Amino acid sequence: MISKTLERPPEVKDDILWDLLAKMLAFDRKDRISASDALNHEFFTSDKVLNEISKEVRNIALAAQTSKNKGNHYVTQYDTNSLYIIPLRKIKQILSDDPESVYQISQPNTEQNIEQQTISDENLKILEVLKLPLDGSEQHNKRTIQLQVSECLNITNRLKDKDDSEQRNEIVNSGITQQLSTIFEKRDLSTISQSFVQAYLCITFPYPWELRNQIYLKKNPYPGLFRLLDHDDIEVVHLAIRSIASLLVCGLNGILNTEVNQHFEAVVACDGINKTFSLFKQTKYPHIKHTSAICIGRLFHSKEIIDKVIKQEVIQHLQSIVNDSDKWTRESAKDALSYLAQNSENRQEIMKSINLKSIAELSDYYYYYYYYYQ
Repeated sequence: MISKTLERPPEVKDDILWDLLAKMLAFDRKDRISASDALNHEFFTSDKVLNEISKEVRNIALAAQTSKNKGNHYVTQYDTNSLYIIPLRKIKQILSDDPESVYQISQPNTEQNIEQQTISDENLKILEVLKLPLDGSEQHNKRTIQLQVSECLNITNRLKDKDDSEQRNEIVNSGITQQLSTIFEKRDLSTISQSFVQAYLCITFPYPWELRNQIYLKKNPYPGLFRLLDHDDIEVVHLAIRSIASLLVCGLNGILNTEVNQHFEAVVACDGINKTFSLFKQTKYPHIKHTSAICIGRLFHSKEIIDKVIKQEVIQHLQSIVNDSDKWTRESAKDALSYLAQNSENRQEIMKSINLKSIAELSDYYYYYYYYYQ
């Protein structure tokens, strides 16, 4: 049998590097070294290499080790050993040397990212409890639901009305929001109480838009949330429409005045527009009616509401609550109208109700529209 050997390219000047490449690329599989053995090769472990390790790389390795010591099971030896680390800044620099490169790599805060990936035992426990199936006897299922409700109350107590992005990041990264969405999509509605949806809403707010949008990116929540609008418990319906409103605003993050809400297609796919307007029409509860109208305003950013009935009734209602006693309602209504007004057809409908002769009696909101759109 003819023995094959690699021919050394003239570009490879370093003998140690060539020895590593020859062993990694050997024709005979028995002679080929593994990836772990390759990383222990002299090319990576010589005194010269060790002396060239930058402070940046050492800090990254130290941050990873700190995270591992705190219980992060996702950290491996390749994260804690500075010999294996190449900063993303360096990778970006290498790629940027190629003018035809299509890769776009951002430079995150590595230590922060590692900490965000750390999932506490408490959140892992919550996730496991939420994953428990309702496939036993009636008594067994009742106990399971009680356990799940208890964990949802735990989330609510930790987050309600608290500005704590770090906890929310961990909860989202743990998979808890995804599992709640799965429950909303698939479980019998009678087994979903207010506690489940209250916990979900508390995760979404207060939370910066760009971080909140990670909930949507990890798992589309709209099919489950819109399904909850059919729930018999009116408070579940209220919490669901508030959650929808909370997520819709994320679809506006970073878009231009002429662009549509980034979540628009996801909502359309589950008939969300019709379900929201149906709720708007049928509910006798003002807070649900207000939130439904605000959802439609957020969704139709710079996009005409084709249905004339929806357009007219939603805009009229939003205009009627711009001076509401509740701060969230009046500010959200003004914002919703401004989103709609980015489209000329919607704007014409908005302007119909403004009596220019009595403009002195109008609110600051109407002054805004008269100044910018006339």
